[in-house]
Amino acid sequence: MSISFNSLHLDTFGPKGPPQDLLVLVHGFNGRPSDYQNLLTTLKESPKWTRPGIILRTTGIPSLIFNSTSGILPYAVKAVSQIECLLGARCGGNDKSDLVYPSIDSFSICGHSLGGIVARVVIKLLFDKGILCRENSGSKNQGNRALKPLIAKMFMTIASPHLGCRRPKRFTFNTVYMFLVPYVALTTGRELLLDDNEKQPLLLSMSQDVYLEALGLFKERILFANVFYDLTVPYCTGVIAGHQNPYRNGNVQKLVFLQDASPYIIDTKNTKYLVEPEKVPLEFSDDDKQAILRDMVKNLNSVTWRKYEVLMPPSLGFPAHLQIMNFISYFGGKPMKDFIAKQMIECIN
Repeated sequence: MSISFNSLHLDTFGPKGPPQDLLVLVHGFNGRPSDYQNLLTTLKESPKWTRPGIILRTTGIPSLIFNSTSGILPYAVKAVSQIECLLGARCGGNDKSDLVYPSIDSFSICGHSLGGIVARVVIKLLFDKGILCRENSGSKNQGNRALKPLIAKMFMTIASPHLGCRRPKRFTFNTVYMFLVPYVALTTGRELLLDDNEKQPLLLSMSQDVYLEALGLFKERILFANVFYDLTVPYCTGVIAGHQNPYRNGNVQKLVFLQDASPYIIDTKNTKYLVEPEKVPLEFSDDDKQAILRDMVKNLNSVTWRKYEVLMPPSLGFPAHLQIMNFISYFGGKPMKDFIAKQMIECIN
């Protein structure tokens, strides 16, 4: 069921009753809340929810041509304001009656593409405000007694550029791509290229200190990354890897897919490689930001992730960046979308 409240995009799921679980969906660069429509429908119709909950789809910051060009932080701040509006956290009161949904006790978030990066800032800001806490622990911030801290259950990203969008200079396409990014994506583009600050770019800061602490709150951290056919988010940045793509150059002897899962998800434990992924040559070896990139890889992998490496069928071609969550129904990708929904439900229940 959809709910109209302060112009927020809200939907309910699970059994009838006051919502207990909050799931936030953050769209990507130049995206819209409707990007999640097919996934949203699957989540709402699933009979496997054990508790009632509510879904908030955030909206980015519009601009003249593309939205979300004003930077990662402004988009995250807007998303946080929408979350606070839903929770009633900005009321400043000291009574539970001030809360919009006092029954909500857990928080989960998923971001597609740039939305996954924005989500990492969102959880840091919520942690700063004392809105998030680890299971069986309290909030550090007791400033607003009306707002009880929410248990951080699931953090998920889908085809998100965790290491930014820098590319090796081995190909002309990559050089042209990196030249165009700051002109198309403006401030956000410079941040994704790590060119916003020479010594301490935003994405590096987001792999350190409080950002990492906020990420560590979550009971489950899950990422999905395309192996091929994703021009926007290549393998290394999507899967947070410091090595080159191990599926290229004939390195795979036998490709195995996970049983009882989407037919597109690779079983990395049983797939046979000529050279094991961790022994594949390092990426970024010709990049002047290589030290920063490798610090980011090390820091982000210091917390445990459940990583799913996805090979969409060649028939889908380059729309894999969108079809990984079945953005357009008739293009295919339904098994992937269903598997993502299944993981969400299992983590949040």
